[in-house]
Amino acid sequence: MTLMPTTAFRNDNFTQVIAGLLPIFYMLAFLYPFSRYIRALVLEKEEKIKEGMLMMGLSSVVYNLSWFITLATQSILTSYLIMLATGKVFEYSSRTCIFMYVGER
Repeated sequence: MTLMPTTAFRNDNFTQVIAGLLPIFYMLAFLYPFSRYIRALVLEKEEKIKEGMLMMGLSSVVYNLSWFITLATQSILTSYLIMLATGKVFEYSSRTCIFMYVGER
């Protein structure tokens, strides 16, 4: 009896080097879209846009749905770009799993 033949072991230091920097990259990737969201929210509160829209007959459900659609679109786009950028780091992982993991943050 002999051992089953396997491929030679490859030592790849790239994952060890990037392991400390990857969380910082994730944070920076989501920092800009959410800072824009906070800015828009503060601007909306200052100019009382929601109250004006409610006086004109807009339903609060539609108003909240517009915010949800805006944030969902930004988050999906950001998650997709992160998924494409980290393709070499997670080359043995499914892109769908990476997208779902990054998207839940």
